[in-house]
Amino acid sequence: LEYRKGVLDLVESMKTVIESIPKAKLVMIGKGPLLSRVIKKVADLKLQKHIEVRGFTSCKELLDASLRASIFVLPSYYEGMPTVALEAMACQLAVVATAVRGTTEIVKHGETGVLVPPRAPKSLGHAIIHLLEHPDLRLELAKSGRRLVEEKFTWDKVTERTLTAYNAATG
Repeated sequence: LEYRKGVLDLVESMKTVIESIPKAKLVMIGKGPLLSRVIKKVADLKLQKHIEVRGFTSCKELLDASLRASIFVLPSYYEGMPTVALEAMACQLAVVATAVRGTTEIVKHGETGVLVPPRAPKSLGHAIIHLLEHPDLRLELAKSGRRLVEEKFTWDKVTERTLTAYNAATG
């Protein structure tokens, strides 16, 4: 939970989500320098019934939470290669993410997820609402994301591309 991940925007976006879907719940998993600020913002916005901040969890708990989730949200301000989005896609979750370099290489708007501008909590909230209200679209995006991971991002595929690049460079 750090600034560049946009976690405070995610908390803020839940105000918009709750207005339309009062039973919606956000589970935030992770640790980092903003943990106490996230908890305070949740309290300040009176969203404790809607946002659970778990902090650090084991891999098993993270996988269990991912398999129970409906949507994965990545509101980053910038990314390299967002492995966490690939992990969510591997769990066949629909992804809502900010349109930042790195993320846009794997999340294609309307194909493998939904993209919104960074630093736009209302847009983020509306994208979450849209997917929660359209389960068929959510399932279609989740399946496309899973297919992308299987086609391009398994360890075998990544190893193959790495070896090909290495062989070409040392040729």
